[in-house]
Amino acid sequence: MKVRKDTKRKKIGIAVFCIVLVGGLVWFFARDKSADIVGSGAAAGNTGTASQTAIPAQALLASSYYVSQTFNNCGPAALTMDLSFYGVSSTQQQIADDVRPDNNLTGTDDEKSTSPEALAAEAETFGLTAYYRPNGTIDLLKQFIAAGIPVVTRALLNTTEDYAHYRVMKGYDDTTGILTEEDGFTGPNVQISYSDFLTLWKQFNYEYIVLATPSQQNTVESILGKENDPSVAWADAVSTAQQALGQNPNDTAAEFDLSVALYHTGDYQQSVAAYEQVAPSLSERALWYQIEPIESYYEIGDYSEVFSLSNGILNDGNPAFPELYLLQGESYLKQGNTAAAKTAFEQALFYNKNLASAQQALAALGGSGS
Repeated sequence: MKVRKDTKRKKIGIAVFCIVLVGGLVWFFARDKSADIVGSGAAAGNTGTASQTAIPAQALLASSYYVSQTFNNCGPAALTMDLSFYGVSSTQQQIADDVRPDNNLTGTDDEKSTSPEALAAEAETFGLTAYYRPNGTIDLLKQFIAAGIPVVTRALLNTTEDYAHYRVMKGYDDTTGILTEEDGFTGPNVQISYSDFLTLWKQFNYEYIVLATPSQQNTVESILGKENDPSVAWADAVSTAQQALGQNPNDTAAEFDLSVALYHTGDYQQSVAAYEQVAPSLSERALWYQIEPIESYYEIGDYSEVFSLSNGILNDGNPAFPELYLLQGESYLKQGNTAAAKTAFEQALFYNKNLASAQQALAALGGSGS
């Protein structure tokens, strides 16, 4: 940034000139430094709080940086595109090397899923604050976009397959009911109707990630309201799923959402109960992307079910799942089997050498955690 100058420079006297000069210097030294940290992208200049007036009927964030994802790499590709709005230059390969280093482009024994927690943590290494929350709405997307903030969402790839997919939502139009997204799989400036996107988004508790420079945090937190507290957001996600089940007790997506959300609220027994209710109706890959029901079994001490469910995934075309090996290792420890636990932690690090929790667990057993 540069000190703003009076472009007209009329001859208005030495006193007025000094006032202008002093005022400019005060502004220069007091200005927010966040743009220097993360660049000056399209969203970086937003420093206000949420508008008290109605948002416009349509908005579209300008972007010129599109990334076509490599195999199974929608998460790193989406984060790379999102970072570009903040002037951060990275590549999907650099992001993948951090969050899923076993990103084998042939698709053989590569890690299939990148968690939103991992993407959020990676974003924060660039000097941004990341807000990962469930229970999003179309209205919430619109508020963020109108404030100049793109939103990364996790939803299904399409209605005919059960693959998870990350997108960057950057535009909306109330007159047509259309959202605009940057989609590493489909292309740039992809349009999707509000209703169609909600159908895809529902499968993942309407989860999303928003990033903020230091000067944008007030804006983001004002839009989030009470759901700025993640525990409140997950409690609200429980209520959203319960309301959907009240309207349709056979709503498979809502029942699975309920299990996942209950895990995040600490109600592990009810999370298991919701999972067992819906398990026969789940698609093959439901647990590939959301392992919270397995984690709930761990929390209630049902380690046999942890091994059964995790081995079912690992032996069904998805062997590169470091978080499952980590969970198995922790289960072995609870059973007093340190040798098996060590092997499991080593396997977790084989597939993700950067997994800090596995590094720490292995180091605690006297192994090499690096």
